[in-house]
Amino acid sequence: MEDYLNIDTKKGIKRKILIGLTTIFLIVIMFPKGESIEYEVTEGTIWIHDDLIAPFSFPIIKDKTIYQAEIKAAEESVYPVFIKKELLGTDSVQKYAAYLINVIDDNLQKENGNIINPTFLSSNSFNKFLNIRKRQKGMIRGSGPGLQEIFSSVMSAIEKVEKIGILSVNSDVKLKDSIAIRQGNIDRIEPISNYLTADMARREVRNNISSFNFNTEIENTVLEYAMRFVFPNLIFDSELTNIEVEQAKNNISKYSGIVNENERIIAKHDRITKQAILIIESFKEAKGDTIGQVGMLLQALGKFIHIGLLIGLLTLYLYFFRKKIFYDNTKIVLIAIVFIFVSFVTFLLSQISVEAPIHFLIFVPAASMIFTIAFDSRVGFYTTVILTLITGALRGNDYTFMAMNFIAGGISVYTVRDIKNRTQIFRSFLYILFGYFASILAFGLERFAPVDTMLIELAFAGSNALISPVLTYGLLIFFERIFKITTDLTLLELSNFDRPILKELTRKAPGTFNHSLIMGNLAEAAAEKIGANPLLARVGAYYHDIGKTITPLGFVEN
Repeated sequence: MEDYLNIDTKKGIKRKILIGLTTIFLIVIMFPKGESIEYEVTEGTIWIHDDLIAPFSFPIIKDKTIYQAEIKAAEESVYPVFIKKELLGTDSVQKYAAYLINVIDDNLQKENGNIINPTFLSSNSFNKFLNIRKRQKGMIRGSGPGLQEIFSSVMSAIEKVEKIGILSVNSDVKLKDSIAIRQGNIDRIEPISNYLTADMARREVRNNISSFNFNTEIENTVLEYAMRFVFPNLIFDSELTNIEVEQAKNNISKYSGIVNENERIIAKHDRITKQAILIIESFKEAKGDTIGQVGMLLQALGKFIHIGLLIGLLTLYLYFFRKKIFYDNTKIVLIAIVFIFVSFVTFLLSQISVEAPIHFLIFVPAASMIFTIAFDSRVGFYTTVILTLITGALRGNDYTFMAMNFIAGGISVYTVRDIKNRTQIFRSFLYILFGYFASILAFGLERFAPVDTMLIELAFAGSNALISPVLTYGLLIFFERIFKITTDLTLLELSNFDRPILKELTRKAPGTFNHSLIMGNLAEAAAEKIGANPLLARVGAYYHDIGKTITPLGFVEN
């Protein structure tokens, strides 16, 4: 039996080591890549280190907002490229006219009178042209223009619009005021108003044909014929346009200047401005690029040791003070999942470049409340400390971020320390909001931050305070079911006398029910004396004789 227990313990320890190493590895790969992160920089604070001197020359990276604005401006500066083609419509009209006349003449020469229409024209229009040809040859009586005159009119109408220029797009397509007409390797920028879109060209041809004053019957036939030859001679080329866009974007420099070797980046006791942050961040990236492969490996090792020490501290705490959690791998996995999830959210938000304090949407207070409810307030507080240190490290050792989340997370722990029902979770909103408000005010005044900046930060912090209780409630139900964790909230629900099984006990075995109540009070008092879980003892006592409901009269107390 002892050998079996030793084997099982060894397996448990191995699993813990695997869970720990996996957690550390996943967090480490979320660190900022290729940067030296030994400097903490927050706008408005004071640089307390020695003068920072550039050991080598490096370019200053542009502010991301400015760079993106310049990229957008470059994209908008490119005109749509249209390729000029030779006139096609008039040539086609001329060739097809000769073909059509031959087809009609062939039909007229047939003795059987079977009409064959190998053209794109409808039968009605083809017959109209056939009758016009018959009239021209004196086969039937009538007056009006001949086929040559009609085809010459069509050619004239199309030629007018082709000389203006027909674009291969309709007027409902949104284009710029000007376009680039490419002939060979030369682009000519011209106003788009100088040309006709495809639908405008068809409308213009229709108007031109109407000006010849054909009768309505012939005009409809001529229009059907003419519309097939309105071809665009300025063809939009999306591929060439995209090439021009990419070229324009590539011409925008990512850098706004250069810092020369031995030049001072920032002096001791100088206030850190937005420009100073850009230069320091540029120095970090340049330093990361120059350290080489060995340096990168050493830096990765440093990150691994960094996170390993923090996770190690939490492991030691659980081993010495919370052995039940330490020896329960299911609970260890729960802690690891929450740590990885919060770290992943931190990593994702760090990748987003917006002019807003979105780092307040990292829900450290939610994690603090989950740990407190699932375990106890001391575990909740200790994990909050470790989690804020990890997330702060992921943000480049951001002390302000760590302090704000530590304050808000620490307060949230005590709001659910003695939780009596699930709705109490939502009362944490005000306390978390107060924690963020106090810390935002403190750091804002310290660095002379504008009032509007602090208000924006408070708005985002308010979102965190509002969402954290909702997130806690949702995840807590999920964790309770998946990891089979019985929290004090579950025990409180089980102690409710309105639960069906306790109601049945009251109705069928009232004596046993009273006995269970007395046992519950005794067990709760005894548990408090020995440091056990009083709530668990009381609830256990309520249900310990539940089986007597099957044959309640078999027991004297009933």
